[in-house]
Amino acid sequence: MNIDEIKNILSSCLLGLSLNVIADRHRISRTTAQRYRKLLKHASLCSLDQLLSMSNEELIRLVYGDNAHIRQGAISGQAEIIIGRDRVAEAIPDLYEVDFKALALKYSENRNIKKVDLHIDYVNEAKAAGKNYLGITAFKSRLNKELIGLEGPDVYMHRVHKPGDELELDWCGDNYNGIDNTGKFCRYNIMVMVWAYSYYVFACLVPDLGSKSTIEGIKRGLEFFNCLPNQLLIDNPKSMVIRHRIGQEAILNESFFYFMNCCGIMVNANNPYSANEKSAAEHAVNMVQTRVLTRLESGLTYDKANLQILTLVNKFINEAPFRKGGTPRKELFALDLDAAKPIVRALPNYREHFSSLPVLRDYHVKVKENFYSVNYMLAGSLVDVDICGGMVVIYSNNKEIARHPELNDIGGYSTADIHMPKSHKAVREKELKYKNEEDIYNIAGSLSPELLSFCKCVLSRNNSFMENKKACIYLINLYKRRFLPQERFILNAAIDNVLHKLPIEKVNSYQVKDELKRLEQYADSHGGKIPVQTQLDFKEPVSNSGLASVSSFVRSNDDLVGQSFTEKDSEQLSTDKNDETDSLPF
Repeated sequence: MNIDEIKNILSSCLLGLSLNVIADRHRISRTTAQRYRKLLKHASLCSLDQLLSMSNEELIRLVYGDNAHIRQGAISGQAEIIIGRDRVAEAIPDLYEVDFKALALKYSENRNIKKVDLHIDYVNEAKAAGKNYLGITAFKSRLNKELIGLEGPDVYMHRVHKPGDELELDWCGDNYNGIDNTGKFCRYNIMVMVWAYSYYVFACLVPDLGSKSTIEGIKRGLEFFNCLPNQLLIDNPKSMVIRHRIGQEAILNESFFYFMNCCGIMVNANNPYSANEKSAAEHAVNMVQTRVLTRLESGLTYDKANLQILTLVNKFINEAPFRKGGTPRKELFALDLDAAKPIVRALPNYREHFSSLPVLRDYHVKVKENFYSVNYMLAGSLVDVDICGGMVVIYSNNKEIARHPELNDIGGYSTADIHMPKSHKAVREKELKYKNEEDIYNIAGSLSPELLSFCKCVLSRNNSFMENKKACIYLINLYKRRFLPQERFILNAAIDNVLHKLPIEKVNSYQVKDELKRLEQYADSHGGKIPVQTQLDFKEPVSNSGLASVSSFVRSNDDLVGQSFTEKDSEQLSTDKNDETDSLPF
């Protein structure tokens, strides 16, 4: 603070202005304004005439004490306020002199050199020469003067901003302790957005610094302003920037960049460690922390706290005098609003975006440790993926090609039938068709009682369901491929013979196939007839005398070599003639 600024503050106090007005007008805290008022009272200064009659030295001692004095700057030529002893000007006997100009040049040319290390080397040289040396503070003071001579005074660059062009974003260093929807206390972060031209401010709470919360906060800010800037100047948090080094381009977070691209806003990532590029945001953050958060009630819910923040921002920032009583930011923002792009459609919701993901050979795309299918013809190509509202939407050349519910597993698969080639679809249909024993029994029973008996016999064994299922499916498919009633009758006979001849442990599809081959060969050599097991029929004929005699019916060769099927069998088998045959999926 220079002498003129001190005089202006003291003059405002003598004019009787309130502490709040003094603080806002001179950009000082309310406590500092109160301290200046007490100094005037202690010095019995009651009028501007008394203040103006004081010399600069008297004024400085009034504010900073008797040890304060003024010294003319060697480089800048301006008056400098010195508090306490002027250690640099004090003479030190037998002082080791060093070329501070050379040290300043060395320091400015190498960023890795520290002032502390230069002082250590200086002390070691002084001790080696047997002379006194400057302390670290005096050493740095003289070195800084030489640096000013090389680099010039510490100044900042004023940047000219066009209305409606640039919106800046930053975060407050402080957090807010509020209540979430479950009634638990939690810490919220504070996002601040400000227009570079008008300094019109928006602020809100966000649950965290993740991409989703950041994008939702930006959306709320844009809706508050009701317009869109040409560019958004941002800092470098991971929610927006993946990688950024000084002088190089920024690698942006895909979901953040996708949202901004959908809004039609360019992204300008602030150069790391260069606060001057977003000076409006730095200033807005300071105002929110001093003017808003200090007045914000604690322990509010998320929605109530955000509502109160906007009320305080409008009252103490946007509608307050700007730049020492000038036009309020709200009026300047009208120029931003006129020049900015209007919001012509609803802003997009947050979408987790992934670009250029490869389609694997199994025509699935890996998204967050899970796999989602696309048409098999796209295998080997690149696609884009959005996740929004619990749905995974896949695009190729900006056209939607697939949509799946999001999986919460790790390594899970979501496969749509329409994406599969015919051969894969057939395999899947069979897998779904024969999920359990009941499914097999229902299909086998609809074809043949003998086939049902075979399936029950095989599946009753507890050795391996998967292998036993293959035997059942094989015979089911074999049965469906035989359309003629005679062919199905022979197959039923072969199954029946195997079931009657072999123990359960030995029954399998190979035995049925061998028996079927034997019966078919027999039928070829006997006019289509095969030996069948006929049912024994015991009858008691009644004689004329009424005496009962028992006789048994003994099977002849003609009985053994009978017709291969009955009329009833023919009708039943002809009903199934048009059944389709499943291909075995193993």
